[in-house]
Amino acid sequence: MHIWLHPLLQRAYYIPVLLAAMWFGWRGGLLAAGLSSVMYLPFVVWTWRTSPAYSASQYVEVGMFFVIGGLAGVLLDLERGHRAKVEDTARKLSEVYAQLQASFEQLRRADRLTALGWSRIETIDDDLGRSAAGGVARAGFDRMVAEVCLGKVGAVAAREVSRFARNSRDWQQLVEMCRVVDTLLVDQEAIYAPRQGNDRLLLGLKGSLNEYELDLLRQRSRPYLFSNSVAPAVGGASLKVLDILQYGDDLRARLQENTTWFRERMTGLGFEVLPGDHPIVPVMIGDAARAARLADLLLAKGVYVIGFSYPVVPVGKARIRTQVSAAHTQEDLELAVSAFAQARDELD
Repeated sequence: MHIWLHPLLQRAYYIPVLLAAMWFGWRGGLLAAGLSSVMYLPFVVWTWRTSPAYSASQYVEVGMFFVIGGLAGVLLDLERGHRAKVEDTARKLSEVYAQLQASFEQLRRADRLTALGWSRIETIDDDLGRSAAGGVARAGFDRMVAEVCLGKVGAVAAREVSRFARNSRDWQQLVEMCRVVDTLLVDQEAIYAPRQGNDRLLLGLKGSLNEYELDLLRQRSRPYLFSNSVAPAVGGASLKVLDILQYGDDLRARLQENTTWFRERMTGLGFEVLPGDHPIVPVMIGDAARAARLADLLLAKGVYVIGFSYPVVPVGKARIRTQVSAAHTQEDLELAVSAFAQARDELD
């Protein structure tokens, strides 16, 4: 028995030691070595009784548990640290490459302006990484507009001039100031003279299309649009939700009860509700402007809802999106229904 049992145990006890060192480093390796030694102790005692001369090698083998666990953990920790450094270096190199690309584009624009006859060229990159949609302070853009207003700028260049501003206020201000002081706008496609009617028309069209593009992105962006958009933490919370649903049905029953009550009350008050039993209850309004005003009134009354209109839904199918929860009390639902009725009366 001793002949075949010892090689088997010798290999089996190293497996948890190596796995612990791989997952938890040298501390895990030493801890697993201690646990393996405790489990290996009965075999050592048995060997001491049957073969005392052979027991010394068993103590050496117990020591090897700790040597292997600690050494493997240290080596794996070093490998993880090296890999983290490599990944950090790769990230930094990627950032440097992006900066070099941006600098290369700036140099290309500077060379183009030099070829067009300008000798003094200043690069403004204060606003890198900032949105041009408005509502965000942009010191670089403000300084550029101020210099243009003072008549110190002969031309303003960018990769795409309409990217200077993604809202009508800033864009029209820039184009108008350039028209007044006769400053050109230059990008990789063309040179625009805002004093020329055709160029001003083209610049206005580019700005409008740019703003429409941003508005379309907003309409299609779920986190921007929906009141219950999925946040990163929801991924982990969903697992807990599944556990709760697995061990009880009271919340689902409560949700169904709330949904049925809310749908019946809204229908009874004359609101058009899409049929069904889903807790997401669309209240059909039809007119997009009316839906937006109704949503604003409801928000002022403490009811958080979102108005949907084209292009999210078809034309003439504007609606107020509501969602019933099992956490809503009867008082919450009555407040929401009352707010809907009051807001409708105020609109009428």
